[in-house]
Amino acid sequence: RFDPVFIACFTNRPISFMAKKEAFDYPIVGKIIKKCYAFPVDREKGDISAMKTAISILESGNVMSMFPEGTRSKNGELGEFKKGAAFISYRANVPIIPMKIEGTYKIFSKLILKIGEPIYPIKDKNEMTELLRESIENF
Repeated sequence: RFDPVFIACFTNRPISFMAKKEAFDYPIVGKIIKKCYAFPVDREKGDISAMKTAISILESGNVMSMFPEGTRSKNGELGEFKKGAAFISYRANVPIIPMKIEGTYKIFSKLILKIGEPIYPIKDKNEMTELLRESIENF
């Protein structure tokens, strides 16, 4: 839940991110995440509108944070990566900067943000997704 906020603390540029569309249904939460440059994504289907929004953000020179698993890990292990990040990277012709947050958001616990080398877009979304996964696994 707090990953976008944690990542944003390490940059001086606004970072957009996708948030599940249901989060916008809560009046207070919806207003807060909109102010934090979030836009909705329907995770139940291939959300073309969200993809177009993401590509537009990147093509205009702005920054976007994506979570390639499409959801939070309940056990801290990497789950299956979706191909959306690779697709958006290729369409917008921008690299992906792999990041990994280690630790928990429990009070007084330590959080570490690890940042990898850029992964430049390639046409094969499966291969690019696998490169991203390998990069994050090898931190």
